[in-house]
Amino acid sequence: MSVSGAHIRSVHGLDQAVRAAWGQWERLEAKGCAYGGRGEVAEALRNRQLCFAHAVYLEAVRYALRSGVGSRGSSISLDPNGLLVHKRLDENWRITPENEAFRDKVLETVALAGKEVQNEWVDRRSLPETDAWFETAWARFRNGQVYD
Repeated sequence: MSVSGAHIRSVHGLDQAVRAAWGQWERLEAKGCAYGGRGEVAEALRNRQLCFAHAVYLEAVRYALRSGVGSRGSSISLDPNGLLVHKRLDENWRITPENEAFRDKVLETVALAGKEVQNEWVDRRSLPETDAWFETAWARFRNGQVYD
């Protein structure tokens, strides 16, 4: 997850990471989660869920890169045919620039039965217009006025 799903990403790396993640999930499903006693049941279930979640997250990140979202926010998408990040860096640091068409989109990801993952770009909702700042909104909440 840290190597392929963090802030530096590539489709090639994600292809490998997704396969490895689902392989880990399959091994876990086949062999189960071992635990040392009743007090560790919750931890075993938590680890099982985290294993599944990391595979689904990697699927979503890969889908975003394959969709052509490019480098955006806090992540860069490495691409051997992309733009060189900086003249002092070598050829490994070429990235796909941001595709601004995705700025008004949100990626919705749903885990279905088995290992099937459904991804879909949807239009983002507009931000509500408000004059509330954290400090004023928090003060209204603490005074019970937020429900007025």
